[in-house]
Amino acid sequence: MVFERRPATSRDLDFARDLTCQNMLHYYIQHDLLWLDEAFDVAWAGRENWLIMQGDVAVGFFSLSRDAKALYIRELHMAEAFRGRAQVPGRSIRYGP
Repeated sequence: MVFERRPATSRDLDFARDLTCQNMLHYYIQHDLLWLDEAFDVAWAGRENWLIMQGDVAVGFFSLSRDAKALYIRELHMAEAFRGRAQVPGRSIRYGP
């Protein structure tokens, strides 16, 4: 399974927001937190965002931010069907159960 990345655009916001909400909903419920679409949208606008693609299908995304000293991975989300997999040249590796 080979993954590629492409810069995200504003057209990808709904996908990223929905995926993040799905992936984080259990955590938000467990810790009695309120999910706010607007808060996600503000954060998305202030970061460098990339989609993780398999062919023409978006299967995840990551968001980066930086300051004078470092580059930060702020979000990294994969659709459930694609979690726990990595592609190494010449072989495929599966992580986890």
